[in-house]
Amino acid sequence: MEEAVAKGHKFEFPVYWGVDLASEHERYLVEDHFKRPVILTDYPKEIKAFYMKQNEDGKTVRAMDVLFPKIGEILAVPNVNRITTS
Repeated sequence: MEEAVAKGHKFEFPVYWGVDLASEHERYLVEDHFKRPVILTDYPKEIKAFYMKQNEDGKTVRAMDVLFPKIGEILAVPNVNRITTS
């Protein structure tokens, strides 16, 4: 999103790290930037519920949203468990 703003894209609602994305930001990501479905993960902890699992960095939480062009958010997962392999 910072790249879009730096290139002069104008949003009705300001966008920067730590603010929740508005639907116009989500639409920009799926319809203009990536031009395909997008999975957003690791949201700033300040904008999500207190009970969400924090990541190791202490700044983000394990949450995930799936966005589709022309539709918007189709799935919101509040606590994502990561699968690791050894």
